Amino acid sequence: MKGYLLLREYLRTCRRVRNRPDEEGRKKIAHLRFLGAHLCPDCGEEIDPESYRCTKDAEGAILESYRCLNCGNDYTFPRDRVH
Repeated sequence: MKGYLLLREYLRTCRRVRNRPDEEGRKKIAHLRFLGAHLCPDCGEEIDPESYRCTKDAEGAILESYRCLNCGNDYTFPRDRVH
């Protein structure tokens, strides 16, 4: 589960830094990479942050998802699973 949570945090941070670049975000990305958050929890290959999707459903709930391009596993990060 730790890898799953690190992956989510890494993807969220990459998205935030891509939209609003800042030094704090870059430092956080470097730290998360040091922890191995940039690797798929299942196959261990480096992930592509561009495959991360963050959408709102009809009820306004935020749904986050990522599909590993190497092993094909789908990761869904519903808000209630982490918080």
